[in-house]
Amino acid sequence: MFSKHPAITRLLSKVKKLLRMSSTIPYTGYEVFDDTTPNTALYKKSLLDNYRSLEDAEGCRICEVVGWKEKKRSEHEFVVVSIIRGDQKAYVVFERGPDLDTPRQSLSSLSVASPGSSTTSVTSSALASSLPFGADDKVKFASSGDFQSRAKRIWRITFKNYPPFYIAVNIATTIFASFPDYVVSKTNCYFFTHVFHTMLLKECNDCMPTVQEGSTSAGHTLGVPFWSPPLTPEQLELRFKAAFDEQIKDFRKKLTEKAALTAKERHERDEVVRQEERDQHKVELDRVKEELKRQMEEKDRESKRKMEEKDRELEELRKFKLLASMGTTTAGAQSCE
Repeated sequence: MFSKHPAITRLLSKVKKLLRMSSTIPYTGYEVFDDTTPNTALYKKSLLDNYRSLEDAEGCRICEVVGWKEKKRSEHEFVVVSIIRGDQKAYVVFERGPDLDTPRQSLSSLSVASPGSSTTSVTSSALASSLPFGADDKVKFASSGDFQSRAKRIWRITFKNYPPFYIAVNIATTIFASFPDYVVSKTNCYFFTHVFHTMLLKECNDCMPTVQEGSTSAGHTLGVPFWSPPLTPEQLELRFKAAFDEQIKDFRKKLTEKAALTAKERHERDEVVRQEERDQHKVELDRVKEELKRQMEEKDRESKRKMEEKDRELEELRKFKLLASMGTTTAGAQSCE
């Protein structure tokens, strides 16, 4: 899938080379925030591609989650998840904005600000209409989890037992799957941050979370509430919970199947290696047998040569004795004469 997004591929490969980290924890400087960052669905796909198994995914854990509000006039809200794998740490930003390229209805302009990006103006008529754009839920990577120079902290969640990072990823993708429209006064960035916060606490309750309130209020612009939930809390939880459970189940299933497939491939690869070793052993054994055969033949030839040489020596000795006896007989005959 990354083959269709070369900019993302280059970005993640540079990050991996820079920190020598697994691509399951993308990490890069704040200054590279731009349109090459993946959306939540694409990021989830990259994790599924890079994690080797569910156990591998479990190794990447959340240590802290913070909701931030930009100090700019738009007061855009976003979530920063601090994650660890072993002694490595990274910061992943989740946020929602409108997809201005695919509006549900043509609006002249819309206010949207994101970490590291400029603010686009909003017309009052557009805000009043509250008609939807498509939502553009992004994943970005930061060099630090501290955004105090440009944002105020809304809330902070820490955990006694660190939950797996893939829970946060699936919460983000479930928000988009359940609410794919960006309605200015309803399913905006405030809604995204609120749902992320609420559902993270519910899904990670066993990890003993601790919540600290920040210095500013969520969902407010210039001190005035700027959004209203599209559903009641009960309806929202019911709708989200079913979708989230399905996504988590599918995520874990795919990693389990991948691990099983990997184990099968590893077994098949090992069997090929073992067969190659057996074939090599057979070749070596045949070579040794051939060498022994050659040595035996050489030994037989040497033995035969020695026997032939000994026979020749005996024959020569017999001839010598015969000639010697004949010489003695002739000398005796001459003496008698």
